[in-house]
Amino acid sequence: VSTQSTGTVKMKVSSASAVEALQTYEEDFVSSETESLSDAKESKRKLKKQKKREREQLVKKLLKEERKQKKKLLTVKQRIHTFMENPLYSRWAFGYQVLNALVIFLSIVSFVVETEPEYWNTDSTTFDKIEYFVLAFFTVDYITRLVTEDTHRLPRWLIQPLNVIDLICIVPFYVQIILESVSGNSNATSTFAILRILRIIRIFKIFTIIKKTRIFNLILKAITFSKQGFALLFFVVSLMLVVCSSAMFFAEQSIATFNEKTLVWEYDAGGDSFFQSITSTFWWCVVTITTVGYGDAYPKSDAGKVVGCITMLLAFISIALPITIIGHNFGKANALSNAHRNDHHQRLIENVGLSTRLKRRINKLTKHSKKVTTRIKRLHRLATMIEEDSGEVVET
Repeated sequence: VSTQSTGTVKMKVSSASAVEALQTYEEDFVSSETESLSDAKESKRKLKKQKKREREQLVKKLLKEERKQKKKLLTVKQRIHTFMENPLYSRWAFGYQVLNALVIFLSIVSFVVETEPEYWNTDSTTFDKIEYFVLAFFTVDYITRLVTEDTHRLPRWLIQPLNVIDLICIVPFYVQIILESVSGNSNATSTFAILRILRIIRIFKIFTIIKKTRIFNLILKAITFSKQGFALLFFVVSLMLVVCSSAMFFAEQSIATFNEKTLVWEYDAGGDSFFQSITSTFWWCVVTITTVGYGDAYPKSDAGKVVGCITMLLAFISIALPITIIGHNFGKANALSNAHRNDHHQRLIENVGLSTRLKRRINKLTKHSKKVTTRIKRLHRLATMIEEDSGEVVET
C-alpha cells in the first residue's frame, strides 16, 4: 500500500491473492446465507409446532367444554346409562370400565384354571364363589343398562350383538340353577356341560369395553368396506378347495389301491392313504392354502407332489389380492376417521370464533342500548320540565 500526495490509496494485490480473497468472501457469504436459511427454517418449524400445540390444547379444552354442556342436558337416567356405556364420559366411567375388564379377566382365568386335573375331584368352593360374584356383577350391569335405556330405543338395543352376548353370558347360569333345583342333583356336571361351555362366550364381553375406542371403530369400518373382498376371498378359497382336493385325491390313486374289505385306500408300498376321499382331502387343502402345514397328511406320489406345489403357488396368488383389498380399506377407513375428527375440531374452532364475534356484537349493542337509554331519560326530563313550564304559563 502506497500513499501518494493526492491522498489516494492504491492496492497492489496479486491475481492469486485476489482469487483467494474472492473465494473466502463467497464461502463466508454462502455460509452466512446457509445459516440464516437454516435459522429461518428452524424458527418456522418451531412456530408451526407451537401453533399445532396451541391448536391441540384449544381442541382439548373445547371438547371438554362440549362434554360438560352435554352432561348438563342429560337426565339422571341418561347419565347413568352413559356412565355405564361410554368410558370417555368421565374418569369414574373409565374406572368402571377398567373394573369391568378385570371382572371379565377374572371370569376367564377361573374358567380356564378350573379345568386343570387337580381340581376335578376337589371341593371347588373358591371357584363357585368367583362364579357367583362374576354373575352378580354381570347381572347388575346388564339390568342397570336395560332399565336406563330409552324406551323408544330399547328394542333396537336388545338385538345389538354385544348386548345379546351379555345376555348369553348370564342366562345359562340361571338356567342351570333352575334345572338343578328341579332335578335335585347339584353335581350334574355332565348333564349341564353345554351350559358350562357357554361361559367361554364371556371373553367376547371385552368388546363392550373397547366398542367406543377409535381402533375398534376403524376395524368395523374396514370390515364394512371390505364386503366384496371377503366375498371374493370366500369364493376363491372354496373354488381352490374343491379343485385342488379333487386333483390331489385322484393323483394319489396312482400309487394306491382300494381295499374292498376294509373300504380303505391303501398305498402299494403299505399303509393307509392320507387321502381317502375328496372331502377328507379338504383338511390337507385348507392347511396348505393357509400355509400352516401340519405334516399329518402329505402326498407320496410324484403327481401328488406336483399338485401340492401348484396348490401352494395358487394360495399365495389367490389370497394376496383379497388381503390387499382389506388392507387398503383399513387405510381408507383410517383416512375417513381422521378427516371426520379434523372436521369436528375445525367446527369447534369456528364456533368459538363465531361465539367471540357474537359476544363482541352483543357488547356493542349493550353499550348502544345504554346510550339510547340515557338519551331517553334526558328526553323524559326535558319533557317534564317543558310540561311544568307550560303549566306555569297557563296559570299566569
